[in-house]
Amino acid sequence: MSDEKWVMQIIDTTDKVDLIARVVSGEADALPLYLQTFDPLAHGGRGEPTFTADPDQAMHFDSYEALLEFWRQQSTIRPLRPDGMPNRPLTAWSASGRKLSAVRRVH
Repeated sequence: MSDEKWVMQIIDTTDKVDLIARVVSGEADALPLYLQTFDPLAHGGRGEPTFTADPDQAMHFDSYEALLEFWRQQSTIRPLRPDGMPNRPLTAWSASGRKLSAVRRVH
């Protein structure tokens, strides 16, 4: 197994409130953003992520698979959405797994 660490780069969001806030604050121009923290229990199971432009301050994952599993985690307090599909709060954001060493070079 490699010692290479991975970070989650946020590409886009389907969350309208977050998108409007990012555009109004100018954060949309500060891309790339990386997932810094995530509280899956916040907001009644809707979750609350925080983002950073610094990949060294982002959450680090041991593998791409661990990153993907984290992104796809289902809420434990609100496991289903109103349409009956799994409630996976982080999937409101399109994300890409990036090797930390690769994004450090461009940061």
